[in-house]
Amino acid sequence: MTNDPAGSTWKKWDLHVHTPSSLVHNYPGASQDEAWEAFLQDLEALPPEFKAIGINDYIFIDGYERARKAKLEQGRLKNIDLLLPVIELRLDKFAGVVKREKDGTYSQSGWNRINLHVIFDALDPAVIQQQFLNALTPSYQLIPDSSDWKGKWKGVITRASLAELGKMIVDSAPDEKKGDYAPHLREGFNNLCVSLEKVVEALEKPYFAGKFKIAVGKTEWANLKWDDQSIAEKRNIINQADLVFTAAANPAEYHAARKKLSDSNVKATLLDCSDAHAPRASEDKDRVGNCFTWIKADATFDGLVQAITEFEDRVFIGDAPPKRLLVEANRTKYASKIRIGRKPGSTLADTWFNVDMPLSHDLVGSTPFSRTVELRP
Repeated sequence: MTNDPAGSTWKKWDLHVHTPSSLVHNYPGASQDEAWEAFLQDLEALPPEFKAIGINDYIFIDGYERARKAKLEQGRLKNIDLLLPVIELRLDKFAGVVKREKDGTYSQSGWNRINLHVIFDALDPAVIQQQFLNALTPSYQLIPDSSDWKGKWKGVITRASLAELGKMIVDSAPDEKKGDYAPHLREGFNNLCVSLEKVVEALEKPYFAGKFKIAVGKTEWANLKWDDQSIAEKRNIINQADLVFTAAANPAEYHAARKKLSDSNVKATLLDCSDAHAPRASEDKDRVGNCFTWIKADATFDGLVQAITEFEDRVFIGDAPPKRLLVEANRTKYASKIRIGRKPGSTLADTWFNVDMPLSHDLVGSTPFSRTVELRP
């Protein structure tokens, strides 16, 4: 996508959208193809302000590859200017789930891991697969509850191998507990984790120089306790990231979450995302289009980088940025373009003045002119 000739304008960005190729989704359809058609139609029916979508299918890139092919080769998603691939990983930093015991005391149990998102530029999916995901495969570990399978599981990350791991874990459980487990593929994925250091190391290849940003999941990060053992690690994880992701139910919830980050004196470049696993028509909070993030930038990866650098001026979370509302309420007071051309009958030989100059509403002040201003020599 080339730069907008009018300059930076407010657009909606949703950088956390799961497809029907995701390990977990609720898109309708009797087949994968039907689910994909419903998903693509949902994206194509988004309000016109939606221009940038991050495709996030955990550790697999095939969903982004299919969406990219639909746009570039099949002429779909013409309303979306930018598709970005996002890889979601589980870090080996665990926050215990608080459980109330029968005697009234509380204990920590379970394994609640930090979610890490790597947002790539619009790269060829094969590059991400070969140079990042394949390089990361030897670094994966099993969470403590499944560590008995280390050495018995081949550990090459594919859908088939993860399903095999999940089956091994479920088969080893008591019969009365087997029903508590997720499907084999999901159970296998749920038991994988990787260190932040290994992720950073895999991203140091020249293929990715200037081509990625890292985001941390706010909810899971918040579950890490502030204590003497983890306080430095908790700060390090979030402060090493470029962004923090949340999926707020409403703008007020987002602003409360961001205030908590600021009050904790940690990274507060928080973006709201849909974390969509369900269609637009669903009542599920995590559905297509349920995102409140506006960014004033070109719909390019470079535009995202600029927005991160100038976060306070270029990111707005809410129903609509105030400037858009002001313009909509006062359409006749804002010029949308300047036209420079020769008047009829002019003998002027030069033609380079025949141009239309689109204007961003943030680059011009209010005027008494109509939205098109025509100047003729």
